[in-house]
Amino acid sequence: MNTGAVPVDLTNVAFSGGVTFDFASIPDPGDRLLAPGARLLLANNEAAFAFRYESTPTVGQYSGALDNGGETLALSLNEITEILSGTYLDDLPWPAPSDGVDNLVHFALTPEIASPPSPGISFQSFDDGGGPKDFPVFTFQRNLSASVEVTAEFSPDLVTWTSLDPAAALVSLVHQGDGTSLYSFRSALPRSSERGQFFRLSVAIP
Repeated sequence: MNTGAVPVDLTNVAFSGGVTFDFASIPDPGDRLLAPGARLLLANNEAAFAFRYESTPTVGQYSGALDNGGETLALSLNEITEILSGTYLDDLPWPAPSDGVDNLVHFALTPEIASPPSPGISFQSFDDGGGPKDFPVFTFQRNLSASVEVTAEFSPDLVTWTSLDPAAALVSLVHQGDGTSLYSFRSALPRSSERGQFFRLSVAIP
């Protein structure tokens, strides 16, 4: 991702550590010019990635694989000058729950090694202007030290998902004094015997 204020031409830039990829191999020169705030996505297997995430475009396929135990990623200019590098690990001071994609949600919910409490559904009465009605309330724990984005989402059919806006749907926020907070979001629709309602958490690394 280009976090600067001006476009960056990646034509002479290549990954020289961790994985291997030469940005000059991107066929369209326009795709090598990274605008401010824009990002490029590489895949280890473009065909498999496109099959699973068809709406997410990639610009190339890198070779090699990242070590789950940690290593150094490096970018070089003209195959000579290292311009950027970074090292990741799976031990201290890195949080233990960051070791593995399966633990991302775990890390977002609790700083502890033990499993976090499961999100729950309860029912509370709210007056939406037409008199009191019972609404489903979705409650989950959030790890305040986790540098991730956690979004509560609602769906009436498991197909269309809508983010629950904290300004309108957050009914309570309780700080528990252990580095976590309990968030409770009200559904957009009242309880109904004719229609199902579903909730989920979306966790992303910013």
